[in-house]
Amino acid sequence: MKPIYLFFSCIILGGTLAFKPKDVFNDLNITHQEVKTQILNGIKQETYRFPVNKLAKTLSPEARAAAVTALAVFAREYVNSKDFLYDYMGTGEATYEDISGAEENLAAQFASAEASSFQMQIDFSRQGIEYMKKALDNPYLGAAEKAEMKKQIAEAEKELNVFEQEHKEQQLEIEKEAKENNRKSYAQAQQDLEDQKAQQELLKGLQKEEEEKTAKEIRKQLKIRLEKFLADTEGMDFNAKLIPGRNGVSKFADPQLEAKDKQWKLYFRAGEAPVMAARSFAKDWLKELE
Repeated sequence: MKPIYLFFSCIILGGTLAFKPKDVFNDLNITHQEVKTQILNGIKQETYRFPVNKLAKTLSPEARAAAVTALAVFAREYVNSKDFLYDYMGTGEATYEDISGAEENLAAQFASAEASSFQMQIDFSRQGIEYMKKALDNPYLGAAEKAEMKKQIAEAEKELNVFEQEHKEQQLEIEKEAKENNRKSYAQAQQDLEDQKAQQELLKGLQKEEEEKTAKEIRKQLKIRLEKFLADTEGMDFNAKLIPGRNGVSKFADPQLEAKDKQWKLYFRAGEAPVMAARSFAKDWLKELE
């Protein structure tokens, strides 16, 4: 029943379901991916090779027509999908890094780097001293304990003041330089982000142009395939007389029909019902492509 499989793969068209697609795949023991591969090859390269399945030999002409219709619906849905577009292009869907919150993150990092680490250290130490002073109000502290704590507070304040005077100028100069470097880095990071955004927009635009160009090419090739199928099957005489040929293979009694190519003979052997169903759907799909 190889002719039927070839026939299925040749006609890339669509229509209303006659029986469920999943029944077609299960009954004919073929996979979705096998059919997709043949559809893709049929449009890109006009090559048709389908695995032979003995189950198809048991199909009546009406069942063949129903199977063609169901497979055609599957084909049309696939051809109209983004998956087919990317399969045809040989690429996956383009993905881009999410940089939607990058500006906010940069600003937060810059603000954090702007803060004076030296001054933060001094302020933190002063807060500790203030906590110690408040502790003096504790009514449970004895006179000796308060005196010792006051001594500790005075020493801490003295050490902090000395530390601040000795290191403040040097530290602030270091931090000034660090802040300047940070501002330069921030400006460069902003520019890099803008460049990245521009590059993404450029790539998206090129991707869109390529997809639109490919979609037009697909429509063009699809129309060629459908029109050729309709031309090849126009006015087919399915009652044409067959006579015995060499090696027990039948041939057409009419020499003109016998001279037809293999593809035309495959359509003939598929039978009138599936071919007529296919022609009807091919015409409908061509109207959609106009």
